[in-house]
Amino acid sequence: FIFRLKLGIHKDVIELLDNEKPDLLIHPSFLKGYYVNEIFAAAPKYKIPLIILVNSWDNCCCKAFCTGTPDKLVVWGEQAKIHAKQYLNMTDDKIECFGAAQFEIYKTPPKENREELAKFFNVDPNKKILLFAGISASDNDTFFLRLLEKGIEESILPNCHVIYRPHPWRDTLKGNEEDFFSLKWNNVSMDPTMSDFYRTVIKKPSGKMFLADYSISNKLMTLVDGVISPLSTMLVESLIKGKPVLAFFPKSLPDQPLRLQFIHYKEFIELEETNSCFDENDFIDSCKNLFDQIGDKSIAKKLRTKSEFFVAKKHESYGYQLEKLSKKLISANN
Repeated sequence: FIFRLKLGIHKDVIELLDNEKPDLLIHPSFLKGYYVNEIFAAAPKYKIPLIILVNSWDNCCCKAFCTGTPDKLVVWGEQAKIHAKQYLNMTDDKIECFGAAQFEIYKTPPKENREELAKFFNVDPNKKILLFAGISASDNDTFFLRLLEKGIEESILPNCHVIYRPHPWRDTLKGNEEDFFSLKWNNVSMDPTMSDFYRTVIKKPSGKMFLADYSISNKLMTLVDGVISPLSTMLVESLIKGKPVLAFFPKSLPDQPLRLQFIHYKEFIELEETNSCFDENDFIDSCKNLFDQIGDKSIAKKLRTKSEFFVAKKHESYGYQLEKLSKKLISANN
C-alpha cells in the first residue's frame, strides 16, 4: 500500500495517455523495471485494458509486479502459467499461453543443408558437433571448454567438435577466466558471428544489451547434434529442436542451484530425457551421457514433445494470437 501510494504515476506516462488516448495498453516485460508497476495504476484510472507480454520462462517465478494484475498475462507455456498462479496470484482466466515470440523462427528450418551450415560456422560436417552456450555471468567458460577439449583428445567424446557461443549478455573476463583467443584449440572454435562481440566485450563492455540474431541461432541449433548450457534459454531451444541437452551449474554459483531465482530449472532437470550436472568433476561423464544420445530419434521426438510444457506449440503465429486477443479486449471494453 505504501509502495503504491509513494510510486504514483510518472508525469510522462500521464502525458502520453492523455495525448494518445489509447484503446489498449500492451507492455512487453521482464515483470520488473520501468513502467510495469506504474501502468497497473494507470490502466484502471484511464479505463484501458492492459496486456503484459512475459519476456522469458523465468519471469513469473523470480520477478514480480506488485501494484495490481493485468487483464491478460501472456506467457510462454504451461510451466510459466503454473508459476504465475503460484507466485503472482494470477487466475486461469487472466493467463494466455502463446509460445515465445523470439522462437517463432524455429518453426521454419533454415534453407541450408548440413554441409552448407557447417561451412557457415567453419566446422567439419562429418564430426559430431556440440554447442557450448556460455553463461551471462561467466568467470569459467574457458575452464569448461578446456575440459571438453581434453575429453575429445582422450576420445571420451570421439570424432567431436565444439562450437562456443558466448552469452550475448556476458561481461568482461572475471576471476581466473582466460581469453578464449589466447588459448590453443584443436577441437573447439567460436561461433564466428560472435567473435567481434567477444573480443570487444571482454576488454571494454558497452553496458548495452547485445541482441542475438535468431536467424543465426536457428542455423546453429539446426546444425549441432547436442547442446551444453549453464542456465540459459538455449536449454529450452534445444528441446524445441529435439537436440540432446546437458544443463550444468558452474562452480561459481552457490551450492543451492534451485534457490528461487533458478526454480524454473526444476521441471527441466526432472525430465528423464535431459542431462544435468551439478559438480565439475562429473562434467565430462555428463557430456558422455549426452553424446551417447546423439542420433537417437526416439529421444529427439520425446524432447520436442516435452518442450511444449515450457513453450506452447501453436500453429498460429505469436503476432496473430496477439492481434486476436487485442481485438477481443478492445471490443469488450467498448
